[in-house]
Amino acid sequence: MYSDKPFDRSDHEKYLKHEDIDNLKGMEIELVYKWNPGDLLIFDRTNLHCSSCNIQDKKIGLTTFTKK
Repeated sequence: MYSDKPFDRSDHEKYLKHEDIDNLKGMEIELVYKWNPGDLLIFDRTNLHCSSCNIQDKKIGLTTFTKK
C-alpha cells in the first residue's frame, strides 16, 4: 500500500474491475494506452503496469527487455 488514498472508483470500473479495489489504494492511473497489434510502447519497466479488463478475445503481445 502506498497510502490510504482510495483508488478512483470510475477508473476502477472502467479499466480494472478484475482487480480488488482495496489492493489499489494510494495508486492512480498515469496513462491508458490503446494498444493495437503492430504498435510499440516503450516505458520504464520499474513502473507498475497491467492490462485492463477490456481485452476482447486474446491478449497478444511481445515483451523485450534491454540492459545498459
